[in-house]
Amino acid sequence: MDPQIVNIVKYLIRETPIGHLKTLLDNLKVIVGFEVIDCKDVNDEILLYEQEHLKQIDLGGDKIILSKFNKDGNDYFHDQQQGLKIKAVANLENAEKIEKIEQSDDNLRSLLHKAFLKYRDTNFKKEISAANGKFII
Repeated sequence: MDPQIVNIVKYLIRETPIGHLKTLLDNLKVIVGFEVIDCKDVNDEILLYEQEHLKQIDLGGDKIILSKFNKDGNDYFHDQQQGLKIKAVANLENAEKIEKIEQSDDNLRSLLHKAFLKYRDTNFKKEISAANGKFII
C-alpha cells in the first residue's frame, strides 16, 4: 500500500467527527479499496480514534469503555468491576478475546479498601460511621 495514501487515510480518521467513522470507512473502501482498511497502521489509527472517543463494547448486556486509562502495555483493556481483560480489535462491535482476571488480595483496590476500613475503625465510632464500597477478593 502506498505510504501517502495510508497517511491521508490516517489523517481523515483522526479528523472524523464522533459517530461518522463507519460512514468514512465505508466511503474509503469504495474510493481506495478494501486493502487500505486492512493495513496495520490504519487499524492502529482506528483503535486510537476509538480510545480517544471512549468507544463502548457490548459484553452480553454490560459495556466496557475503550480508553487509554484502562489499557495495559499488552493492548488489553481492563474492566475491574467485572474482573475481565479484553483484547479489542479496531472497528469491531465485540471484543476479540476475553479473559478472567485473577483477583488477588494485594491489588490496589483491596489495599485501599482495607486501609479505609482501618482508618474508619480507629477514628470514628462504629455507631455513627459506615463504609460503602464493593470489596472483591
